[in-house]
Amino acid sequence: MMTSLAETLPPGVIPCGDGKLRWSYTLNLWRQPIMLYTALGATSGVAASFGLLVCFVRMGMDGFASGIGFLWRYLLIAAAAVLLIMGLSYLILCLLYKGKYTMQFEMDEAGILHTEALGQQKKSRRLGVSAAIVCTATGYSGAMGLVAAGQGFYSRFAQVRVVKAVKKQNLIRLSGGFAPNRIYASPEQFDFVWQCIIIRSPKGKMYE
Repeated sequence: MMTSLAETLPPGVIPCGDGKLRWSYTLNLWRQPIMLYTALGATSGVAASFGLLVCFVRMGMDGFASGIGFLWRYLLIAAAAVLLIMGLSYLILCLLYKGKYTMQFEMDEAGILHTEALGQQKKSRRLGVSAAIVCTATGYSGAMGLVAAGQGFYSRFAQVRVVKAVKKQNLIRLSGGFAPNRIYASPEQFDFVWQCIIIRSPKGKMYE
């Protein structure tokens, strides 16, 4: 059981009676706009893919020059729209959360669960459309997804295929199963959490 590690636990990681380890992590939304970058990347990718599709159709119908002319105009307009919508939505998010977003994690021998702090669930419901817009990055399974859906993300260790450490961001990325997951831990907790995950993920490829 995880609680057998109680004597070696770093500060803030709490052993619980149900055999799980629990800790929390507060993300500074102003200093670490990771959610904004992810949303921008995913939204831009979707917009660019649509523009290329239409470009090829225009090339087939009206010629190469027509397709290229459409594409560059479309990309300029799409980039401006994406930046405006994502920027305003993220600003609303930061203001409503006062610049901080707290996540909770619980881990046992089978897997790890990532949820939002209970005290923030009411705020998440009030976000409504703004959160849904910022959560356009549907593949993102960190706080942005939690804000929009008010749910948690669970990774079963036996299904994890990739484990990647991003130590500068206090982040461990897990891929495999139904959805990717993002696990945060403070600098004091990071090495301990990393070791717990990689030891219990026999099929996962490790990247540091």
